[in-house]
Amino acid sequence: MASITRLLAGVLLVGVVACSHVDVSSPNIRGIAYVNTNKATKAHPLYSQLQDLDAAIAAIDLSAAVPMVPKSPEEMKADIASIKAQLAQAEEQSSQAVGALQGRLAKEERTEVAAALRSAGLNSAAQAYESAPLISSAAQAQAIEKSAASDLQSYQKSVVEQGQATMGALEKRLHEQAQGRFQTRAAQYAREESDLSLRLSQQDANQRLALQTKLNNLALNDAQRKSLTAALKAIDQNEKAQVDAMRARHQKDLQAYQNELQAGIMKQIRSHATALQAQTQTQLQARQQQVSQQLAALSGPRLPANLPAATKAQLEQIASNLQQRYQTDLTKISDRFNQTRSDLEAQYEALNGVDVGAVGAAKQQRDKLAKERGDLYKKIEDQIAAAARRIAKRDGFSVVLLDPIAHPGGYDLTGDVISSLKSTGT
Repeated sequence: MASITRLLAGVLLVGVVACSHVDVSSPNIRGIAYVNTNKATKAHPLYSQLQDLDAAIAAIDLSAAVPMVPKSPEEMKADIASIKAQLAQAEEQSSQAVGALQGRLAKEERTEVAAALRSAGLNSAAQAYESAPLISSAAQAQAIEKSAASDLQSYQKSVVEQGQATMGALEKRLHEQAQGRFQTRAAQYAREESDLSLRLSQQDANQRLALQTKLNNLALNDAQRKSLTAALKAIDQNEKAQVDAMRARHQKDLQAYQNELQAGIMKQIRSHATALQAQTQTQLQARQQQVSQQLAALSGPRLPANLPAATKAQLEQIASNLQQRYQTDLTKISDRFNQTRSDLEAQYEALNGVDVGAVGAAKQQRDKLAKERGDLYKKIEDQIAAAARRIAKRDGFSVVLLDPIAHPGGYDLTGDVISSLKSTGT
């Protein structure tokens, strides 16, 4: 028979605003922290810019003619801010209501199960069940294990990416060094070839000048002129042949030198890769061991084996009743929130009603502002997430939850994240 807490946790993970959350309502939770992203976003140094962009977008949306007295930008900004504040307050109230409901039913479940165990004469089991941490059901433990596994996977990915970046930088540096050495050797050979060409030209200068002088004699017949021209050509060909021979030797030497450089690069890369792989494996094993130790510390109420059939039936009925009560109350909370949201959305749409035919410069400007707003919001989200991970790691938390609502339980890192954002700007 499934435990009552396992059955209850299956519904306790349902969120009001279409999100699933780990139940961190118990003060006995260890190694879990959360950050209220709504609160952190509003406290972010860039939040005022985000509001300004929202107001600018809203002003463009409201620029079309409407059958009412136009409002000033300040009035529009105030109306939009009021709607947003009301929606945020409704979300906060709904989240608090769900948290309170989860906590209340978890306590009721524990009390009722303990009473059922005592009625069956299992007093020690009832006492152990009542004193165990609330985070005890298989569903809750599985959720935490999943979060821890995700954190471990992210850590593994970051370590691997860091290793790849290190190897990429090393390979680039080695190739640049090899290229520099090769170019130095090639430049040296080019100078030697140029020096040889110049030296040969100087050696043959007198002979070439004498032949050229004879060619300038207009009294030469065709045979004499042809003989002198052939002698000049032979000098040029002899010089070229010596330079070409040196160049061929240099090309062969350069190819061998390039092969030597490449072999040296591969040797160094293999050596660094082996060392980096060992270092990476050590880091991953250490983190795996750390996560395993943290998960091993999870415990919770456990029902005795071989319960009497009547007790099993009683516990199953308790679980069924709790599920029904939770779903009923959750539906009421959700309905209230959805109605409030619908009303506020209607108000916002009324404020933002525009003529669909009004395109052109205003639309282009709105699209530009919307992109800026999206980029800025993404930047704020990324900085909050980075600060949360950094602080959670510093304080030794194995799991940190980023949520637009505050969880009644766990350890609240929101204030620390806000302080970090205000002090560093990131």
